[in-house]
Amino acid sequence: MFILNLAGADLVVCIFSLPITPITNVYKNWYFGSTMCHGLPWMQGIAVFIGTFSLCAISVDRYLMVTLPTKRIIDKTVSFFFSRR
Repeated sequence: MFILNLAGADLVVCIFSLPITPITNVYKNWYFGSTMCHGLPWMQGIAVFIGTFSLCAISVDRYLMVTLPTKRIIDKTVSFFFSRR
């Protein structure tokens, strides 16, 4: 699930940051309106935060799996709840 979250954050960065930032830097002018002017930095910041948080969650998950390979992360009742459909 963390991988999908990271992929979504990277997709948002690729859609909003990659095409707009070089155009703005080359032409030294903003062509995308006032809404994008105020919304784009917010979207970029949120996407970078989500990507960083996802990488930290993946690393903690992998650390727990390597250091505690025999310990159960969830108990039987939780696994029963998720497996029952």
